[in-house]
Amino acid sequence: MENQLAINPAVGQLQQISQQLTAAQLQSLNILAAPLQELARVLATELENNPLLEIISPGSEELAGDPIGAAAEESNNLSVSEFEGDREDFPLLENLQNIWEDSAADDYNLSFDEVAEHRKRSDFVFNNLTAAPTLVDMLTEQLDYCQVTPKEKAAAELVIGSLDEQGFLTTHPADIAMAGDLTLPEVDAAIKLVQSFDPPGIGARNGAESLILQLRRQHYPNERIYTLLECYQTELERNKLPQIARAMNVDIEEIYAMLSDLKKLNVIPAAGLGNSSSNVIAAPEMSIELVNGELLVSTREQYLPKLGLVGSYIKLLENPETPADTRQYLQEKLANAENLLRAMESRQDTLTRITQVIARKQADFFRRGIAFLQPMTMQEVAKELDLHETTVSRAVAGKYLDTPQGLKEYRFFFSGGYKNADGEDISSRGVKALIQSFIDEEDPRKPLSDQKISQKLSEHGLDVARRTVAKYRESMNIAPTNLRRRH
Repeated sequence: MENQLAINPAVGQLQQISQQLTAAQLQSLNILAAPLQELARVLATELENNPLLEIISPGSEELAGDPIGAAAEESNNLSVSEFEGDREDFPLLENLQNIWEDSAADDYNLSFDEVAEHRKRSDFVFNNLTAAPTLVDMLTEQLDYCQVTPKEKAAAELVIGSLDEQGFLTTHPADIAMAGDLTLPEVDAAIKLVQSFDPPGIGARNGAESLILQLRRQHYPNERIYTLLECYQTELERNKLPQIARAMNVDIEEIYAMLSDLKKLNVIPAAGLGNSSSNVIAAPEMSIELVNGELLVSTREQYLPKLGLVGSYIKLLENPETPADTRQYLQEKLANAENLLRAMESRQDTLTRITQVIARKQADFFRRGIAFLQPMTMQEVAKELDLHETTVSRAVAGKYLDTPQGLKEYRFFFSGGYKNADGEDISSRGVKALIQSFIDEEDPRKPLSDQKISQKLSEHGLDVARRTVAKYRESMNIAPTNLRRRH
């Protein structure tokens, strides 16, 4: 870390002391914070840009869409002995940097040269860096197969471009018409065309219309369900089912049957298709296993390869006959490579130490379940490991841990808590689990109020206010009493 002193030239007095992270420190922090999927992309970029880096041990499993995982098998098939051979006749490149960074380097005939071999390896990694298709890509591809006029296609493209990430049409048709110099009937026709695409429900203006589109696609037999969605949205939101049944002149059991069928549909039409959140793979960084009653912490290194330095370039750097400009270039790349390898080692060490603390502090949870999760804060872990709290926060962000209780996000283990009547600590997640169990067991005709849940928690020795119960219930996406009541 570099210190910077701000001096007032007029009085010559020190006014301010600030600290600035070096490039290596910033890289180490970014490596620490990156989840596996993002880290794989970072490593792919480094392999492409730094000829001194190579894959010396590929990962045994691939991350979906991960360039490193895709490159591992090809890298494993390359002859290491041939790549790092001690041939004395390999050419000393007078301008390695230009050959490497110039796109014209592909035209060089270097069939037995280390640079060509490493280039082959890095090109494979780089070319396998492919992005998952977006929702727009998927809809545009379907549009390409439609027999439409150029103007109709342009109108449909405007509609597709107006969809939000969830697949809803959030732009008013009049605005689309103005933007494309179209008439409203032309825009309406384009909307209907897009709504005929997959996934069903795409291009709807609201949730009710999306459900209707999905039902029409399935040829749902009970026509009254469309009346329910089109005319009684407000009553449905307020759980006024008896009033709806009377107004529609149907049995309330028929209303419940239709609602049961509606729950089988996608509330969000584009759920899981082309959204950034759907591309995130929950792959564990570490694992905690229960073996013969003991909790064992182990790394999960199968998703990433082990990187190392290319011996040929190290020898080139050590050769006194290597030109000065080539030597300078190699020294810079060597420093970058070593910084990356140190950052990777530091990342693994930090995660391992944090996981060991979690295994020890949450031992009862791993053995007995959610009710035994202990309160634990990042500040406590940071103090125990002699780390800064922000370092712990970066280390666990977006990362997952494989445990005897299933795959858990690291942040799952950090929460405040309560003491029960016996003086035992219980985490807020444990309290939420109790609330969930109370609601799961309640009489749906007489659901529990927040006050009643608070009283039941008191019976378990936990003093949790009604307002806190309401806050927890809302965070768990559990509806209030009037909306949970079954008539």
